Amino acid sequence: MNRLFYQIVLFAFFSISLNNVMSAQEYGAASIFTDNFQGKKTASGELYDMNKLTAAHKSFPFGSRIKITRLDNKQSVIVRVNDRGPYIKGRVVELSRKAAREIGLTEDEVRVRIDLVEKANDNEDIRPPKPAPIVEIPDAKSDLANKGDDKKKKTIAPKKEVKATPKEYVAPEPKKIIPKEEDATPLKNTKPGELYKMQIAKPEREGFGVQVAAMGDINNVMRKVAEMEETFFKNVLVATDKDAAGKPSYKIILGPFPDVATAETYKKTAKKKKMSGFVINLKTMEKI
Repeated sequence: MNRLFYQIVLFAFFSISLNNVMSAQEYGAASIFTDNFQGKKTASGELYDMNKLTAAHKSFPFGSRIKITRLDNKQSVIVRVNDRGPYIKGRVVELSRKAAREIGLTEDEVRVRIDLVEKANDNEDIRPPKPAPIVEIPDAKSDLANKGDDKKKKTIAPKKEVKATPKEYVAPEPKKIIPKEEDATPLKNTKPGELYKMQIAKPEREGFGVQVAAMGDINNVMRKVAEMEETFFKNVLVATDKDAAGKPSYKIILGPFPDVATAETYKKTAKKKKMSGFVINLKTMEKI
């Protein structure tokens, strides 16, 4: 009886140890943060810096350090988790520009192994601390002189700020967007040859883009853009034009990208999503 009891305990111990080892290792695809996120706030509250060794992961606590190893060339880099994602099927980590360079990642994605180096406390807040509030203390001497009171006036020290324990960020489920007729109204008054970013804002006409579609119905354009921003690409441009019959035409473009090489990389990504396209110069709107 005692022997059977010890065997059960020993089996449970090794099972727990094996689960802990397995949970600290993960396989999948790694991708690169787009440079358009530079300076923007991550899920942890920290600003994204492409020149730091950071990464986005779906579950490790913010501040955790993980080792990323390419399976093809065995190059590796240790990064700190400060954002959530990626949310594209098959991808397990998204690396900053500097971290990607460390393992020679320049294409769309590569197969990697993730090893947990140091797990941060689940309640750890990696954002820079807020400055202490400035509290003005009245001048006791001048106050006594004004009131004619010869007693010393007590000053009350400011209360210490109590910092609430932050909760780990949980990304919300994406909501399906179904544009209404009135949502598309602003684009009906645009002129051919103009380049617009959905919302409607006119970005600088510079850099490069990947044209993936051309449509004549503005409602279909809005639905397509909403679908792409929800499941694939966050930066979508719409260029207005006219077709051979003089009717309005709308071109859907991914971008902008700083150079042709980056645009070509995203063209490959679009092709994997079954969206063929070609690279264009956003200044001249001509095909490269």
